[in-house]
Amino acid sequence: MRRLLSSLLVVTAACALGDYSGAGGGSLSTSPDGGGGGGTVAGDLPCDVASVLSTHCTTCHGSPPSGGAPVALDSLATLTAAAAGYPGQNYAQRSLFRMQDSASPMPPGTAVTVSSTEIASFASWVDAGTPAGGCAPAGDPVFGAPPQCTSNSDWTQGNNGSSRMHPGMACIACHSSGGEGPAFSVAGTVYPTGHEPDDCDGASANGATVTVTDKNGTAQSFTVNAAGNFYGNAGGGWPVFPITATVSFNGKTRSMATQVPSGDCNSCHTQSGTAVGGIAAPPGRVALP
Repeated sequence: MRRLLSSLLVVTAACALGDYSGAGGGSLSTSPDGGGGGGTVAGDLPCDVASVLSTHCTTCHGSPPSGGAPVALDSLATLTAAAAGYPGQNYAQRSLFRMQDSASPMPPGTAVTVSSTEIASFASWVDAGTPAGGCAPAGDPVFGAPPQCTSNSDWTQGNNGSSRMHPGMACIACHSSGGEGPAFSVAGTVYPTGHEPDDCDGASANGATVTVTDKNGTAQSFTVNAAGNFYGNAGGGWPVFPITATVSFNGKTRSMATQVPSGDCNSCHTQSGTAVGGIAAPPGRVALP
């Protein structure tokens, strides 16, 4: 970007929210500080399917898997992938089978615990060919709010170099094409609501903490600036993609559901959410919890 200050200090980083983001630019969940919640699924699934998975599966079969689970089952991509060891079947089909398998049920236990209604909903989705859905986080007013510039303040200085420039726009793509800005590995903007327009200042996110965790489990945390922007360069081999990110503010945390292979958060976390390079569209912006 023209006249971008060469002395711009890189002090913030994170996104993949885009999901970012998220791989699958996953939908985001809220929880108290200290965790993202085991029941979060990506926003590219039908709501009834997402509910079954978040209730019964993703505590272990999340991203990354935990508790000895071999795979994630939290997005359209993971569920429609070919099931290892079961030719001709995907993980959605295997999940349906295991939900009903009284000899070896999932979730693990001595009996089937998924209700018949839930199994019927999941079976209908599998029988229909596992179509994509669009379920934003249930009950989340951030993504239910109408499009708006909450701060009533826009960036108006064009491409004049500043750490506060062009909030909401795809920083890495712009810097790569213009050749004048610093090269970032992760960059994005945090907003108070889910559908803020480009160049709107995310002033309400000032002071929020964004934490990015890479493939190796190495995390870095950084502070969001007065425009809502965050950005960072690789250092010492960090980050190793794919990555996940969390936003923490006032004792609450919003976490990505799925790992993503890109750090250009605003390329996916647009005003309405954009699918990019096989990453499912998130419900909207990188948002405060």
